[in-house]
Amino acid sequence: MITKKLFLVLSIAIAMLSTGETVSAQQKAESNYTPTIIAGVRKADSWTMDNTKEGIYSLELKEGGELTQLNEGVSKNLAPLGGAVYVDGKMDGINFTAVEDYGGMSYIVRHVQYNMEDWSLNYNKMLSDLDRNFISSCGLAHDPVTGKNYGIFFNFNLDWQVVDRKFGTIDFTNEQPSREVISVMNTPMVAIACDNDGVLYGIGQDGFLYIINKSNGNVSIVGDTGIENLSTQPMSAVVDPKTNKLYWNVVNTSYKAAIYELDKQTGAATKVIDTPDNAVLVNMYIAEPQAADDAPAAVDNLSAVFEGEETTGSVSFTAPTTSYLGDPISGTLNYTISANGEEKATGTVEVGETVEQTISAEVGDNEIVVTVSNQAGMSPEAKVNVYVGPDTPMAPEDVVFEYDYDNKEVSLAWKAPAKGIHDKDLQADQLTYVIHRMEGDVMVAENVQDTNYKFQYSQNELAPVYFTVAATNKGVVTGEAAPSNKAVIGNPLAVPYTQRFNSGSSFDLFTVVNANNDSKTWEWGKNYSGDGRAEYFYNRELDADDWLITPPIYLFADAEYELKFDAQTAYVNCLDYLGVAYGRGFDVAAYETLFDKITLNEPQSQTFTKSDIIPSVSGAYYFGFHAYSPYQYGGLLLIDNISITLKDDHNSIAGRSADKAVVKAVDGGVAIANATGKTVEIFTADGRLVAQNAGAAYMMRALPRGLYIVRVGADTLRVAVK
Repeated sequence: MITKKLFLVLSIAIAMLSTGETVSAQQKAESNYTPTIIAGVRKADSWTMDNTKEGIYSLELKEGGELTQLNEGVSKNLAPLGGAVYVDGKMDGINFTAVEDYGGMSYIVRHVQYNMEDWSLNYNKMLSDLDRNFISSCGLAHDPVTGKNYGIFFNFNLDWQVVDRKFGTIDFTNEQPSREVISVMNTPMVAIACDNDGVLYGIGQDGFLYIINKSNGNVSIVGDTGIENLSTQPMSAVVDPKTNKLYWNVVNTSYKAAIYELDKQTGAATKVIDTPDNAVLVNMYIAEPQAADDAPAAVDNLSAVFEGEETTGSVSFTAPTTSYLGDPISGTLNYTISANGEEKATGTVEVGETVEQTISAEVGDNEIVVTVSNQAGMSPEAKVNVYVGPDTPMAPEDVVFEYDYDNKEVSLAWKAPAKGIHDKDLQADQLTYVIHRMEGDVMVAENVQDTNYKFQYSQNELAPVYFTVAATNKGVVTGEAAPSNKAVIGNPLAVPYTQRFNSGSSFDLFTVVNANNDSKTWEWGKNYSGDGRAEYFYNRELDADDWLITPPIYLFADAEYELKFDAQTAYVNCLDYLGVAYGRGFDVAAYETLFDKITLNEPQSQTFTKSDIIPSVSGAYYFGFHAYSPYQYGGLLLIDNISITLKDDHNSIAGRSADKAVVKAVDGGVAIANATGKTVEIFTADGRLVAQNAGAAYMMRALPRGLYIVRVGADTLRVAVK
């Protein structure tokens, strides 16, 4: 025994002498190194019920280290209890929320992903009940060797009762995660972590450190940590990739928290620090070092300047004077400048000196990256983002869509953007425009040089239409498209016209204009009996300014029409104002007023009638109902039972009823409103057929002077064209 002991002592001494320089360098590096832990914080002593600060924090693992919140003002729920991993600049985790469900308890489970650069949310996908078993009871561990994510997952039955726990892996490649079960885990674990060599460790609820066999889930005891009285609060473990040391945040039954280093050979725990504010840490993570200890630190004062719309610019920076570990360095460094991953320039620079280098870059957003290096390795990257070249235009403003029914012509007009999205001035004569018709996203025109455009367009079926206009700067970059107003066009409807809003599809043929751009406007609704109606529910902070406009309706010149409709406010002690107007086109300001101000202050339906509606020109007309209730008193404004009928019955077919046509002689021809779509035939006085139309809601036919016979279905009428 004495001989073996002496041999061991001598062996250690010789090893230390032969490697003394290496040991000294390692000790020096470790003495200057303090790991920084990233973790979710679920609870802390200083928090109150009204002031919780759950989120992602950083903590220097040293006495006096403080918790610093990283996500303040950006995102919430950054401490998912179902486990999380940090890979390729993203944090993926399983978040779950308990909810009462039919007298029992269930959980809403979500896959959350955050961008680690600014902790903004990439997505928050709700998972189905079939994914209830994605919740890991002891966090998740990412294996740096295989790239797999290990966990010990609750196995719930349909009543959300835990049957057992399954050891397995979870894959976050897609928004819908997938899980693979390896085995049942019978040893309750409070935390797991994987070291640099791919060894998976588990800390048992019994206070022992275990190694978990990743292929079958079998566990082997390493040793007793010596930590007793573990609470049921969440805990977490992490391996520092620089030192390969294993750390564990413990919360005991007295709700005191501390971080321990665990000896991976014996399991023994050594306290490192008391966790600040007795914080409950979950999903602990320590990032890999960005550089070797003696490699240069990152460059300082990095800037990239590209004047105006130039694609050639200047990159400047100051070379570091210290190593990554913070020790002074000297001599010549090599530098590399890249833009969006493409190398643009290389060279040498003395420590502490400034470089100014000209480079070219592609048009668009560019990430400029600069690194310097010495014999020990490359520095961390220094980055700056800059936009290069012609600026992407802002969206055009005030895109107005008008339609000329007589000529079947669309007219669009808009204001050119003055600025790009990066605040660069735009030159109007360098802008062109792309126009699309929606719905269906059909390109109408491109390379349009003016801020107005006209083109022929018609559609038989009534349907809502709008257009989008996007600006292109110098033929290189195209900005966001701006939508026009939406309007219903197609073959106009014939009189008599009736609308009772029996279904939501009937409301779809109405155009809604939310003139004050608030969150309240006209919509289809039903009463308690299920009867449909048009509704406007008031805004509590803004006066109403909302139009409900009928589909186009064909009216004859010099004929007299009558409008009827029902309107009311739905609530007592409310005051609603309603105006009504009609006209051609979509500009309500040009409409002729029929009712200037109807005051509705009783929850009782009233019928309103307006006669003497006599158009001066035949064509398609729109009737608009304008809600402009005061925000202090408005309620629920209702409209129903709209009807438009012809009062003037001269030149009409004898015995005309709702299913018959209206025939009228106009200057130079005949106009026919054909409500039922029956076949229309026009004959000369001697019996020659000169026009025929089947199914049209209306038709106009230019004819020479003379006497004509018009037949609609089985009815005939003589009409004199003068």
